[in-house]
Amino acid sequence: MSHHTVFWPFDGEPSFTDMARARPAGHIGDSLRVGVLAGQEEAEVRMEGHFMQCPQCRDSAMSLWERMPADRNAALFKEVSCAEARNDLFRYLDQGRSLESGVLYHLLTCEDCSDHFVEPAKALYRLDTDEESIGAGD
Repeated sequence: MSHHTVFWPFDGEPSFTDMARARPAGHIGDSLRVGVLAGQEEAEVRMEGHFMQCPQCRDSAMSLWERMPADRNAALFKEVSCAEARNDLFRYLDQGRSLESGVLYHLLTCEDCSDHFVEPAKALYRLDTDEESIGAGD
């Protein structure tokens, strides 16, 4: 039996904001969250898989890629640690909170964070846009 959430007053296609409000808080398990915050490789790889499979995180991940700053001048952004950026990323995924430009810059330029969070988001975005362009050509 499928669960259907009604987005009143219209029960049409839900928007990203509606999905963020309807998303259960803390849908990412505590052990995975703690492992990612601690920088454990196994947890980071599991998080990549979560990004690719979770329908709630999929849209958020694609939106994350769309929001990456084009300018990579470090002087323009507040310095953020991996732990702070990852914590903010979890809040973004779980609660739909916005990400500051310094967090986005860190996720993009930190090799470890980029490999585990930005690259999967980029892959999802490209996969989605490729499927849309193929569908439009039919």
